[in-house]
Amino acid sequence: MQEFEDDILTSGKISSANKGKAAEFIRKETSKPDEINDKMRLLLINILCGQDSNDIRNMIDTMKSLHGEHINETFIETMLSRRSELE
Repeated sequence: MQEFEDDILTSGKISSANKGKAAEFIRKETSKPDEINDKMRLLLINILCGQDSNDIRNMIDTMKSLHGEHINETFIETMLSRRSELE
């Protein structure tokens, strides 16, 4: 997970080498709170620092479908709108 975060923080996107692993990590079904929190942290880092809007939207959609009960859609959409205000 640290590799994915480092990619986003340094280059604005997940590297080609890590893209498949990151997608697999996000798509992994789990009910463990720690794993869900890790996914949420990666999603928030991607929303705040990522530059690949398709990747961000895909990550959001995947998280909604797998862990919708843990996602505050209003918060996510607010973060996205504020992000575009900063660009």
